[in-house]
This record gives sequence, structure tokens and C-alpha cells, in this order.
Amino acid sequence: MHFKRLNIGGFGRLPAGLELVFSQGLNLVLAPNEAGKTTLGDLISGLFYGYGKRKAGVHPYEPWSGGETGAELEYALDDGQTWSLSRHLQSRGEELIWRDAAGRKLEGGNLKPGEEHLGLARGVFGTVSRIRLDDLAGAFAGENQKEQRETQSALLGFFFREAATKGQVANPVELRQAWQDQAMGLYSKDRRRGAGDKAVRDAIAQAKEELARARAMEAEAAADQSELERIKERLEKLNKERKAAAAKLEQAQKEAARAQLAARRQKLNAEMAQLMAQGLADEASTQRARELEANLKKARRAEEENLAEAEQEKRRADETLAGRSLEELEPQLARAERSMTAMEVRQADLEAKAAKLNRQAAALLEQWGQQAASLAALPEDLPLELERSSRELAQVQARAQDAQAVLDGQEAPSTFLANFWMPGLVTLLAGLGLAGVSAVSLTWDAWFWTGLILAIVGAGASAAGRHCRSRLADYQAKQETAQRAAGRVQAVEDRVHGLCAAVGIEPDTRPSILAEALNKAQAWRQGEREMRRDRQEMDRELLRICGVLKLAPSSGLTAISAAINEQRALAASARELHEKSNRCMNQAKTQAREAQAAGDELKQLMAGAGVESLEALWAAADRTRKVRELSVVKAELDQQLGGGEDERAFLHLEQAAQNVDQARAGLTALDRDLARLEQKRGGLQEALLRLKEQTGAAQVEDCLLDLENKRRDLARRHDSLLLAGELLDRAMDQYRLEAQPSLLKRAGEYLEVMTGGVYAWLGSDLFQAKTNQPPRLSARPGAGQAERQAEVLSRGTRDQLYLCLRLALADEITSGSESLPLILDDPLVNFDDARLESALRLLGRVAESRQVILLTCHSEQAGLLDGLPFTRLFLQGRENGELQA
Repeated sequence: MHFKRLNIGGFGRLPAGLELVFSQGLNLVLAPNEAGKTTLGDLISGLFYGYGKRKAGVHPYEPWSGGETGAELEYALDDGQTWSLSRHLQSRGEELIWRDAAGRKLEGGNLKPGEEHLGLARGVFGTVSRIRLDDLAGAFAGENQKEQRETQSALLGFFFREAATKGQVANPVELRQAWQDQAMGLYSKDRRRGAGDKAVRDAIAQAKEELARARAMEAEAAADQSELERIKERLEKLNKERKAAAAKLEQAQKEAARAQLAARRQKLNAEMAQLMAQGLADEASTQRARELEANLKKARRAEEENLAEAEQEKRRADETLAGRSLEELEPQLARAERSMTAMEVRQADLEAKAAKLNRQAAALLEQWGQQAASLAALPEDLPLELERSSRELAQVQARAQDAQAVLDGQEAPSTFLANFWMPGLVTLLAGLGLAGVSAVSLTWDAWFWTGLILAIVGAGASAAGRHCRSRLADYQAKQETAQRAAGRVQAVEDRVHGLCAAVGIEPDTRPSILAEALNKAQAWRQGEREMRRDRQEMDRELLRICGVLKLAPSSGLTAISAAINEQRALAASARELHEKSNRCMNQAKTQAREAQAAGDELKQLMAGAGVESLEALWAAADRTRKVRELSVVKAELDQQLGGGEDERAFLHLEQAAQNVDQARAGLTALDRDLARLEQKRGGLQEALLRLKEQTGAAQVEDCLLDLENKRRDLARRHDSLLLAGELLDRAMDQYRLEAQPSLLKRAGEYLEVMTGGVYAWLGSDLFQAKTNQPPRLSARPGAGQAERQAEVLSRGTRDQLYLCLRLALADEITSGSESLPLILDDPLVNFDDARLESALRLLGRVAESRQVILLTCHSEQAGLLDGLPFTRLFLQGRENGELQA
């Protein structure tokens, strides 16, 4: 496998839009600190295994300079198939898009590119493929101790699974641990584990307790059955006694009922005698008195209703006119109608004028893009000022063109030659001095001729420099003149544009057209003022009418017309209400006369009956009716008692009630005893039913026997697991002796090349180390020499030992499968110059068989790779991200 192209959408320090194209061999990513080298490694790892979770709502790899957190990686497998992997951070979770060589998107909610294509878990990938400087402190990578232990177990299991069985059996390391955990779960002497045995022992103890309870319940059931038989006999006896008590109570109740009837008949006779002594009244007089009373009340009620209705109609008429009279209201309404007719004519005239002004304003707005009021507010001398500015602009533009033409007709002199006059003068003086000294000494040799040549050359250079300098000064003066003319043109253009911008017109608008538009705007303003004055006069008239009609000052013509019509309708309604009030008063007088006649007749009737008031008459009628009712009841009682039997033949009422209470008390006591026995019998029956539903002692004994057999089986399984684990340990020890030399031999070969022959052997307890302890490394210069533990070596040598072990692990694990790329994050910083060169040469040799991506900030590493084929990549562009080698 090798990476081909990486497109970054934004990831921490890495900017959005960055694209990296990798070669199949050695790739050197050379960038300064804080450029994103380590972030690049985290990004590649995150593409295959995920970016991790947010912390406090913020992801640690949020882009520094904006963008979408994520990237897209294109890579090729060893069989030539090309795949693309895209992973981006979303508001919730991550979006993973994985496409095959044909561009088809792989679907599924549990896609794991790292495990499916790389064949490694995240910790194993960090150990054998992505190697950082901090990881070289140990043999296995991981974010925490748990992940490092899982990585160590997975790598050791990988050797056993892949090298020994080719994936046909389970991981023996994990299997051995699983057997050990299962055996400890079944039985343990320290009783802190062994949950299986503990559960069975607890179940046996519980079964024994249940057996004791079952036997106790069986004994209790036998006792309850005997008690139930005794209760049954007692219930039969109490039921016979209750029947006799119930018959006695029934006889006492009959005698008490006859005593109550006799006492009631005696009371009725006394009450009837008292009513007849108070006086009675005949039915006909009473009925006529009721009719007269009803007629009297009806007539008075009708009189009161008519008077109230007459008063109400009069009050409504006053409320309708709001305190005004019809004689005052009707002339005001007539005057208001005449004013409204004149106002409607003026309103139509004003609407015509407003339409005309709106058309004028619309025409100005369409032509100039401004409201007519804005144009009318402009200064009157604006067209004249615009014309003057336009003429001035044409003049300064002509001057600027002339100055630029003069400047363009002259070639710019050379600044370089103009600076030669001073060196030429110095050369002239030096040559004259040298020739003069030679002439004075009368030595006409090479020094004389050299001085003479220098003087001639210096004179020519000085003359040429002064000439160029004069021409340069003249050219600069003309250039300044052209610049000042251009500045004047810009100033006049700004003034013209400012005037046009204030008005909102184009700069090429003619002043005469602008003047005509200003005149139209002034005419529009005058017409608007006249229309406003007419409208104010009409508003004053409207206010006067509104005051008469008691309307709001803001009411319009339509509202006023409606108010006039409403006032007329109110006047008509008030007239009708006055007429109705008069009719109600006449009816009230008629009802008063009828009430007077009924009252006189009622007085004559009461005088004939010998009573002074209607209440006395009603009381005499009530006594007559009650006497009739009591006579009916007395006849019924005589029939029930058997005619005119003597009252002394019946028991006294109190004696009869006492006999009933005694019989009822006896019956209640018997019922209470029966209920108590029935309740006790029900409780015993329910208890017996529950006891029958409980598990019997025989069943509990069978269950206890099964549990004891199960504990014996559990002990046999525990011993079998321990024996299997011991046999697997022996097989693993035998395999270690076969597999360990191949891995460490390859690591030793790498170490010999990297250290320049100083160390030629690398040893490790990689296969013997416990999963919770890191393996120990040692190095030896040669055969027969003493080993040196990694702890006593320098930091650089320790890094070399661990790096060589990592490279050997990568070779062993990927042999016969995908050749994973190596992502090296500055692991060579602690190497000296010689070993650094050897290490880089070794990486170049490794890059022949697998892709290598070296991330570093040290430019000397690029210089040491000059003899090897490699590709240089940049994280920030060549302008600010490249380091010079």
C-alpha cells in the first residue's frame, strides 16, 4: 500500500486547500516548528481510525484559519486497486465516505477502513506504521496504559495467529487469558473471585433453608386442617341458635308496629279536635277570594309596567337627542347638508389639482431619479456652476494631455550611467596622480602609461555621467509637470462628480436641461402650496361642521354625510319614542281603575266570612283541608288495627321497643360470633391453599441433589481449564523459541547499519514480558561480548534500538500482506551526525520496498539525502514553509 494524494479541507494548523502528492518511495516533509507536521500524522491516522471526540464542545483539531475539519486521501493497494477515503467532522459525529477503485461508495453504519485495509487496530498502527519521537520510549504505542497493553497483546497474538496458524485459530494469548479468567470465575481459593462456585454454594445453602421451611410448612398444614374441622362443628351449632333468635325478633317487631299504629291514631284524634275548635272556612269563598287577589295583583303589576315603560321610552328619546330638542336639531341639519354639497365640489377640484401635480412629480422622478421636492430645494445657480466646472475640466485635461505628450516624446535616461560621474572623476584624479608621479621621477614605464589610460577613461566616464545626469534632471522635471497636471484633472473631476452626485445626475448632463428641470420643480412647488392653502380652508369648514355634528375633527366628507343621515334617523326615532310613552301612560290609568274595582269586591267578601285579613282566611282554609287529610289517614289506621278495638289491648310503645332491642342484641351477638368463625375458617383455608402451592420437601431435596452434582461438574471444568492453559503455555513457549530469532535478527541487522557497526545484535524479552509491563531491550557490539541494557545507553542509542525494533515489527507483521507506509515524525533528532546519515541511508533502503514519509524540521537531513531519490513536500508553500538545506 502507498498513499497517492491528500486534499486537506482544514485540520488544526494545516490550512484548507492544501494538497500533498506523495511518491511511492521516500517522501521528505521539511517544515519549521508549528507548521503542522505532527498534525499531518494525526490527520492520516484519524482518516483511518476517526478524529476522536470533542472536549467541552470544541474539537482539538478545529481549523486555525477556517475551513471544514477533515480531508480526503487517495491511496493504492499492492494489487494496484485505487481507493479514496474522506472523513469530515460534522456537528454530531463524523461523515465517512469510502469509495472503491470504480468510484462506488461503500455503504454501512460500521465502516472501519483501518481494520479492513490496513488489517491493524489503532494502537498496532501507531506502533508499526506511525512512529513518533515520544513513542520511542517504549516498544508499543498507545494514548494510555490500557491501549498500550491491548496493543502489546494484539501484537504478540498477531505473531502466534499469523505466523503459526495463518488465521485458522483464535489468538492464543487472548485465549490463554480467557481460559484463566474463566477458571478464576469458576473457582478460587481466596474467595475474592470464583463467582461460579460461590453462586452454586449459595444456591445449596438456600436450598437447605427451603427444605427446612418446606418441612415446617407441612407440619403447620396438618395443624390447620384439625382446627378447620373444629370450627365447622361450632358454625353448625351457632346457625341453629341464630334461626331461633331471628324468629323472636320478628315477633317483637310485629308487636312494636301495632303499638306504633295505636299511638298514631290517638295523636290524630287529638289534632283534629284542636283544628275544628280554631274555626273552618268553605271552599267557594276561599276560591273567589283567590281569584280577586290574583286580579288585583295582575292589574297593579300591569299599571307599574306601563308606567315604567312610559318613563323608559321618554328617557330613550332624551338620550337619542343628547339633550337637544327637535326644534333646535332640524335647522342645524339643513345648514350642514348645504355646506356638504359645496364641500364635495371643492373636493373634486382639489383631487384634479393633486393628480396633475403627481403627474408632474412622476415625470421629474422618472427623468432625474429624484423627488420633485428635492429638485426644487436645489440652488438656482447650480446649472451655471456645473457649466463653469465642465469648461474648467476640459481645459485642465488638454493641459495634462500636452504635458504627457512631451513626456512620452522623450526617452528616459539611464540612472545607472548618471551615477558614473563621481567614480569617473575619482578615476581621472587617480590616473593623473599616478602619471604625474611617474613623470616627476622620470620613469616612463608601465605605471605612467597605466595612469595616463586611467585618466583618459575617468575623464570620459565623468563627462558621460554629467551629461546623463543633466538629461535625467530635465526628464524628472517634465515628469513632475505631467503629474501635477494629472492631479489638477483629478481634482476638477472630483468637483464635477461631487456636484452631479449631490443632484443625482450623470456627469455629462447638459446645464440647460438641468435648468429647465429646476424651473419645472419650482412650478410644481408653487402649485402644491396653492393646493395646500385650498385644502386648509376646506379643513376649517369641515371642523366647523364637525363641531355642529359633534364629530371628531379628523372626520372626512363621507363620515360627515353619514353623521347627518344618522342625526335625521335619530330625530325620527325620538319622535316615535315620545308617542309610545304617551300610549303607555294611558294604559297605566286604565289598569289603575281595574285594580280599584277588584280591591272593593275583596273587602266585601272578607266581611261576609267574618275575617279581618286574607291571611286569616287562608289559615281557616288550610285547617279545613288538613282536617280532611287527617280523616283519610285515621280511616286507614282503623282498618289496619281491626276496627274500633280498645287502645288498652296493645302494648305500651316503650315496652314494645325494649323487647325489639333485646331480640336484636341477641341476634347481633350471634352474627358477630358467626362472622369471627367464618373469617378464621377463611384464613385457615387460604393458608392451606398457599401451603399446597409451595414446593414440597421432596422437590427441594431433588433440587439440592442437582446443585451438588453441578458443583462437582464445575470443579471438573475448572481443572480442565487450568490444564488446557498449562498445555497452551508450553506450546507458546516452544513457538517463542522458533519465532523470536527471526524478528530480533532483522532488528539486529537494522541496528548494525544504523550504528555503523558499533552494535550488531539486539535482544529483547518481547515474548516473555507480561502484558502489563513493557519489554526490555539490550544491545551487544558483537558475538561473545557483554550485553548492555537499554537503560544504561544514551538517549540517542535507546531511540535507535526502539526504532530498529519498530522497523523489524513492521517487516514481520506486513510480510505476505499489505506493505504499510511508514510515517516517521522526527524520530532522528537525538542521533549524532554519523548515525543520522546511516539512519537516513537505511530509510532510503527501506523506501525501496515500502513508502516512507519522514516529517522533520531539520534542514541538514535534506542535505544528507541528496544521493538518494526522494520527494520533497511543503506544508505552507515554498515562500514561507521551505527550509534551505
